[in-house]
Amino acid sequence: SFAFVKRLTKTFAIEGHESLPVDNSHILSALSAFGSLSAKTKVADNVTDFEQYGLNSPLSTVTWICGGQKHVMELGTLTPSEDYYMRLDGGSTVYSYGADNAAYFLSPRMDYYKTALFDFDDENDGPFINKLVIGKRDDDDIVIELQDLTDETQDSAYIIKEPIEHALSASKAVGFTDLMNALTSCTVYDDDVSPASLAKYGLDNPVYTFSFTNVQVVNTARFGNLSDNGYYYMYADGHDFIYIVDKDAINILTHDIAYYCESMSYTRSYDTIDSLTITGGGKRYDIVITGTTEDEDIKAYINNKYVSYSNFSDLYAHIIGISIKDVGTKQPGDELIVQITVNCKDGTQDVLRYYRQSELDTFFELNGKGRLILPTSSVEKILEFSQKLYDGQEIVLDW
Repeated sequence: SFAFVKRLTKTFAIEGHESLPVDNSHILSALSAFGSLSAKTKVADNVTDFEQYGLNSPLSTVTWICGGQKHVMELGTLTPSEDYYMRLDGGSTVYSYGADNAAYFLSPRMDYYKTALFDFDDENDGPFINKLVIGKRDDDDIVIELQDLTDETQDSAYIIKEPIEHALSASKAVGFTDLMNALTSCTVYDDDVSPASLAKYGLDNPVYTFSFTNVQVVNTARFGNLSDNGYYYMYADGHDFIYIVDKDAINILTHDIAYYCESMSYTRSYDTIDSLTITGGGKRYDIVITGTTEDEDIKAYINNKYVSYSNFSDLYAHIIGISIKDVGTKQPGDELIVQITVNCKDGTQDVLRYYRQSELDTFFELNGKGRLILPTSSVEKILEFSQKLYDGQEIVLDW
């Protein structure tokens, strides 16, 4: 049972939980329904057997105290017309009471709390979300940061920074926006957020954690056990309740690192680089890019001679176009078969390393960080195409 207590004009709290935020408009609607109490029909007078109406053990008992007067309404089972049987003040007359109004008094205490959670509006706040972090119970955190858009060195607005460096897939970014929208309002499940209560719902060691930073404000949600009804228990740092969230709403958090990446293994645009060095198979190819695309005088210079820039473009297209095959880890016996050092116009440098694990699989590292597996056959073609570039032979891509 629970009770509403008046604090100020049209402002209420739940007795025993006065510090917790309530939905005053919802409470006022319930009180209005009771204040204008009217039955739909009279069902029977002089009733002695209330069991047939479910009033011997009511579904809900509502007590109203105002101006020193006390009234009691009891709600029983459903009528054939799907209203509820009702009696007032312990009388012997049974009425039918409208289901819409009855819903207020059949609701649990949790329904009267404020459901508002994180402050997020896609149109106004979306451009200022500068960091996302996905935590998983048995895996590395995934850290995603908003890039400096004035640099335009990547094709994606967000960059995965940990546990690897990679462009976030634009199509997957939409899933994070949907999740942030979902977390603006959630169903309250429990108002006990003690350590014991959090542990009860698996929130002391969450399955997933999601945080997003809006400029400098960090919002963090923790998702615990999955219920038999298909929702996760959720607690948001600094908030008053344990919530429930449908499992489909947090689907974006459940994938491996490859799911979030652009399908290409490397995403830096070719017109942002000054030079690159490719080594492997006992050979080294130093390629320098001169001129600019704007001046239409761009040239490629490899090992002391100019070569076809369009041929170089095809080589570079192959390098960045190698698709991600799987997720894995580097093993002690893996052989470094290709290394590419990319010197960028902004003064930064990227180092790409490819470690053969088998005839089919090669482990890929970017700047010392790796989780991705690429096809070995595609990696080996980097050296084949580099030699063709040097020899002046046409590079023919597979796609």
